[in-house]
Parts: sequence; C-alpha cells; structure tokens
Amino acid sequence: MEQKREFDYSIALVRIVSCIMIFLCHYVQILGNPIIAQTAQFFNVGVFVFFMISGYLLGQKQINKGELASWYKKRMTRIFVPLYIVVVVVFVALYFEGIQVSPKAYVMYALNLQAFGVSISGAGQLWFLTIIMICYLITPFLQKTKDWNRRIKEVVTTIFILIQLVAGLIGIRFIALYVFYVGTYALGYYILPNIIRNISRKSALRWSVTMLIAVGIRLVSKVVIGDSCIYDYIIVLYTQVVLGIWIIIAIKYVYQMFKEYLNYRLIKTMDGYTMEVYMVHMMFMQLPFYMFGKINLVIDSCMIVICTILAAVILKKIEKIVIR
Repeated sequence: MEQKREFDYSIALVRIVSCIMIFLCHYVQILGNPIIAQTAQFFNVGVFVFFMISGYLLGQKQINKGELASWYKKRMTRIFVPLYIVVVVVFVALYFEGIQVSPKAYVMYALNLQAFGVSISGAGQLWFLTIIMICYLITPFLQKTKDWNRRIKEVVTTIFILIQLVAGLIGIRFIALYVFYVGTYALGYYILPNIIRNISRKSALRWSVTMLIAVGIRLVSKVVIGDSCIYDYIIVLYTQVVLGIWIIIAIKYVYQMFKEYLNYRLIKTMDGYTMEVYMVHMMFMQLPFYMFGKINLVIDSCMIVICTILAAVILKKIEKIVIR
C-alpha cells in the first residue's frame, strides 16, 4: 500500500497560492488592458508549481509490489471523474448557446488527450489533465530509476534536456512544452525533496538572488529578442521553474515563522478545492457562462469568484458521490 504521510500545511498553502495565481493568470487576460495582461506570464508560474508539487508528493510515497493496478486506478479516477463532469456541463451548455463542438473534440476529451490540439471554450485549461495523466503513468518508472547509478541518471537527464532544447529551438511546440512539463514533474519528484529539506535563511537568500537574476534575464530577453522560439520555449520555461522553486521555498520559509498564527482548518479546507477551482473557473471567464462585461468590473469580478467557488464545491460533492 502507499505510505501515508502527515498532512503538510505548508504544501497546502503552496497549492492554494498556485491556484490563485492561475486564476489571476486567466483573469487579467480578459480585462482588455494590454499592460495588465502582461502579468499573466508571471501568474502562469502556478502551473509549474502544481507540476513540481505533484511530483514532490508522489516522490514521497512508495508504490509496493502488487499494488500497481490499484495505484493506477486511484490516480485515473481522480482525473477522469472530474474531467467528465466538467466537460459534460460545458458541452451541454455550449450546445444550448448554439456553439458546435467537433466530433474530434468529443473523442479527445473522452480520452483525456485534449492537450494535443483541441481546446473548447470553458474547458481549455483541462489540457493540464492530459499532462498530469502522463506524469502519473510514468511515476512507477520514476520510482524504479531511483536505483540507477548516478552515471546513467546523468546521461538520461542530459538526453531529456537536449530533446526539449532542440524542440524549443526549432519551434516544435508540443514537444518543447510537454517534455518540459513532464521534466518539471520529474524535478519535483527527484530534486525538490532535497531542496525543501535544506531550507534555511541562507538557502532562501540564495534562491531569492537566483530568482531575481532569472526574472531579470527574462525581462531583458523579452525586450531584446521579443517573442521567439528561444524566448517562448526556453527562456520563459526555465525561468518559470526557478521562480516556481523560489515560491515554494518562500512559502515554506514564511510558514515556519508564522505557523502558530494560522487557521489550519481553513487551510486544509481551501486546499481540498484547489483542483476543482482550477477545473471550473474558465467556464465563467469564457463561454458558456461568460460573466464579464455584464454590470461593472467589480460586480462582474465578484460574480466570477463566487460562481467559481460554488461550482468547485458542487463538483467536489459530485466527485465524492460518483467515486463512492
């Protein structure tokens, strides 16, 4: 059986912050202000943090012999149950809006392969589930590679990075992005535990300096070379990982200083809905339930937040009923 670990409230805070950042990433893009929209590229780091934290948490668990089938069943259930609930709602709502969905989209979403070229209004963010499914599928393999000698690990890692870099340089989008995302998950699985174990004032300062350098490189590159394959698939991605690691370190470091003042029940409750919030929020920022531009900025924004929270709670309840 999988080993159970004590609930980590600092990691829960990381997930909550990441969820808020992803929400803001999409929100600032619908405001219509090109300057504010630029902040989306930094809020998007929440996706990278989610991948790293997923890898980190599963890296702390042992998949024992004979438990592989049940392990896969548990992980796939957590993906496909909420996926089907959300896409059924979106597809039905789009039908009543008079928006046609292609047969290909139905098939791709049914197989959780939507990341490979299909995006439906209100469900485009579900590409994440395709990649996390791939990450789950390779996790037992990652566990076995822990026993490899260091030389083999270095060679495999080098080949993996080279594939991503070459794909990024020549602009093969799917390979450049998705190989990197899987690599980010693997980084969380292998390396993040060591980084987290050794958090100190000195290491936090070092990572802060590294983060500032990475962000500086990112901003300068944006001005110098603009949107290009090198910028989009190499500079942005690698600096996002640095920024993501810094966010994890910063939250855990601050948590240690203020943990006696925190509301642990609230943290655990909010953490329990982070995935559901991620899955439903786009329905209210796009069709089929587009709520922006109805009354005024403040009221519309509040309605988007309220509807997202309510939909996440409902989704969670339906998930529990279906899984039982």
